[in-house]
Amino acid sequence: MAPEAWIFNFTNRPPSLSMAAIHGLADDDVVEIACKVDAQGPAPVPIGTVGDEVFSIIKAVKAYERLSVDAIIHGSAEYAIRALMAHPLIGAYHVAKDLVSDFMDRQGEYAGQWK
Repeated sequence: MAPEAWIFNFTNRPPSLSMAAIHGLADDDVVEIACKVDAQGPAPVPIGTVGDEVFSIIKAVKAYERLSVDAIIHGSAEYAIRALMAHPLIGAYHVAKDLVSDFMDRQGEYAGQWK
């Protein structure tokens, strides 16, 4: 039976690859990439180098993801604002601040001890 193609999340350099799936990202960055699935399981298909116009968006989203994790770990609304400012679809302090403020107003009981 031929392998099937699927999309999976992997670290950028899973043990099955001898190089990073996307050049320029950290080995422990999570990437959503195509893979081939057979009886041994999923095998990622490396992408290699991507164009600067795409890579800049990927890097911005990775920064957003890391900062979002920091916001959760530290329970910090300020970190959450920084995370949203890093995201290419937000990018502005006043928008990020309003989003976090709205989140706290509506979901604050679920945010625990955010400050």
